[in-house]
Amino acid sequence: MYSPYEDILGTNVVPTDAECDNIRALLQAPRKELADVTQEITRLQSLIDEATRKRDELEQYIDAHLALVSPVRRLPEDIVRAIFMETLPASRNCTLSSDEMPLLLCRICKSWRALALTTPRIWASIHIVVPAPSKLPQLTEKSIVVKHNEDIEGSLMFLATRSLRRIECTGTPSILDGPVSWGSLTHFTVSPISTADALRILHQCPLLETCDLVFRGRLTASDAYRTPVQLISLPRLLHLSISYTRVLSTDGPHFFDNIVVPALRYFHCCCYGMPPANIPLRCLFPSMPVHLEHLKVHVLRFASSTLLAALAEMPSLKDLHIFGEPWSQPGPEQHRDPEFLVHLTPVSESVDSDSVLCPKLRRVELTNFKEVSDNTLLEFIRSRTGPRIGSRTSSEVSNVVQLARFSCALKRPMERDIHPDLENVGCLVTLKYQIAPPRVYSPLEGIEEAAQ
Repeated sequence: MYSPYEDILGTNVVPTDAECDNIRALLQAPRKELADVTQEITRLQSLIDEATRKRDELEQYIDAHLALVSPVRRLPEDIVRAIFMETLPASRNCTLSSDEMPLLLCRICKSWRALALTTPRIWASIHIVVPAPSKLPQLTEKSIVVKHNEDIEGSLMFLATRSLRRIECTGTPSILDGPVSWGSLTHFTVSPISTADALRILHQCPLLETCDLVFRGRLTASDAYRTPVQLISLPRLLHLSISYTRVLSTDGPHFFDNIVVPALRYFHCCCYGMPPANIPLRCLFPSMPVHLEHLKVHVLRFASSTLLAALAEMPSLKDLHIFGEPWSQPGPEQHRDPEFLVHLTPVSESVDSDSVLCPKLRRVELTNFKEVSDNTLLEFIRSRTGPRIGSRTSSEVSNVVQLARFSCALKRPMERDIHPDLENVGCLVTLKYQIAPPRVYSPLEGIEEAAQ
């Protein structure tokens, strides 16, 4: 719109009294026009609101009737249940959250809610976070209705179901005294747990297939029972993982003394405390591990002789992972044992099948090794891959199988490149060396001590 005062609009110019009167007179017509336009907008908005209301009513009418002939509504129940299964998370268990499956299925419609609640498979694996008693109302308000007492144990009554197969418990020790159907469990993971509680629970779990225990305190059974312990038989246990942080004790009874695991195939032993040099094998490994096929050991300053003695009891071992190079016996000359791998290297003097340690090894992984030489690595790989083992062919030593995979992570630079010597061994070899830091030039080289 044109204004006779455009040259001073938006400036700091102060108009005269006469100019102020002219400006007021100039604005009378625009003000009337503004009122008329505002009134027209109000009238048109009313028409739009009415049209919008009619549109929404028509859409709801159409949607409601289309739902009656929806193909989904006509699907057989078994197809709908299969669709429900496909909506569940693929990489983790479901949670008790109304914002995701399966609880979200119960919010779609009455028929889907009834169908979801009668489909046991979608509720088979649920991740449940049991809160403190003060926060239990938040759990019940947001997800499911659970009757509970003043203590947290009352909120765990649902764990008494006979169909319970797996429990993963982290930081919730009260669950160990809850009404859990231990006799039906096949998978049990708990962190942390005391030795006494572990023995008490395992005694009630004859169907266990996998077990992962993170202990607090020493791994000893001396305080577990006041009376003699009966044998705990776990005939179906295939996978056992034990972790603890404190130094082992060699006194008194031990955790493994009264546990029988005849079917054990995988064992993981992890200890961040340095065990005594004369520690018995029973303090670290289950007894009679003749059928063990997979072993993972992560023990700080593990004595080489102890580990070799354990491997001698494992003739069926196929996979071996050692984290941390074994050490020689403690003493003034204590150091990493550079000859550890030599004892696993078949040579002509020990080529008899009964004298070869772990003759069925297929995969070996060594981590955090330092003193073992590249020549020792080469000889070990060659001896396990053929075509000759010691002075005989691999066919003559029938129980020494061909190594399929070998990896070693070394905390030292490469001594010599052995890769060309391993081109045709028929084994996938991975060697990782620690690269030496670049040498930094210093004008004080050779006189630093004198300069200090």
